[in-house]
Amino acid sequence: MTNRTPADLASLIKSAFPLHPVPTHVVDNQEMHQKAALSSEYGQILSIFLGKSWAEITYQQVWDGYSGGTPGVAFYLLSCEALRYYLPAWMMMCIEDVSPEGSDALDPLLGLLKRGGEWAIGSVEDFDKTFGALTISQKAAVAAFLKYADFAFPSVYPSGFASMAYTSYWHQFDTDKSPLVQDKPSP
Repeated sequence: MTNRTPADLASLIKSAFPLHPVPTHVVDNQEMHQKAALSSEYGQILSIFLGKSWAEITYQQVWDGYSGGTPGVAFYLLSCEALRYYLPAWMMMCIEDVSPEGSDALDPLLGLLKRGGEWAIGSVEDFDKTFGALTISQKAAVAAFLKYADFAFPSVYPSGFASMAYTSYWHQFDTDKSPLVQDKPSP
């Protein structure tokens, strides 16, 4: 369980993730970056993200600008560097826009933040390549986000998905050692 409010969590995320430098390569590599203008899906990704700080990216902007699927899917097309950089935007979208039933933003993010095993999106190697470069304070902010998601949105499918992501890696960076919702003693 967490004592953080959405405002507290947003403040923690904002303080952990700097606005600059903005990544210059939003998609996987230079070749893809050059071809992006020729691909409507990658072109949409570039128009949404390129040259913008993570704080400028909103759920509505991604929803309106990306036709290849849900907003969460748009983040899957980012390079590792860009995904690390825009991760706080994705977390902020979830804090501000998620419903108790889950969302197009939260569910894919939880799968991406789970390191290996069932329901994880991507390999352990991809996870380590992407998230291993985060600072300790950034990893602590992700841990706080997952703990908040576990508490605030317990019905997200599958049940306990946020806690699965949290315990797969992020728990070791948690600065607030209060228990997860599933760890609460029964009355």
